[in-house]
Amino acid sequence: MITREKYLEALDIVKAYHKQLNLSIVRRSFSRVKDLQETDYVEVVKVDANTKISLTVGKRYQILRFSEGKYQFTITDDNGKKKQYVTDYGKTFKPVTPNQQKL
Repeated sequence: MITREKYLEALDIVKAYHKQLNLSIVRRSFSRVKDLQETDYVEVVKVDANTKISLTVGKRYQILRFSEGKYQFTITDDNGKKKQYVTDYGKTFKPVTPNQQKL
């Protein structure tokens, strides 16, 4: 059986680890869509006739896959379908910084 003292000591270590992890995530910010990685988020800033039935302005979508060579990313749209989009440098999507990702 673990003592309360050992439990609290372990809890402090875990809290310190999470704090350190959070600091490294906050430092990694991106300003361009091409800097995105899997598990990052993008927010829709504009829709056109082709995307208005599958995307919502202001909604955040998690990137499921990112292709660096082609600067394309895959998200799940409002219809539940996985679709691939080309990075368009702010025309349709804008990157969401790590501390903004909390939904």
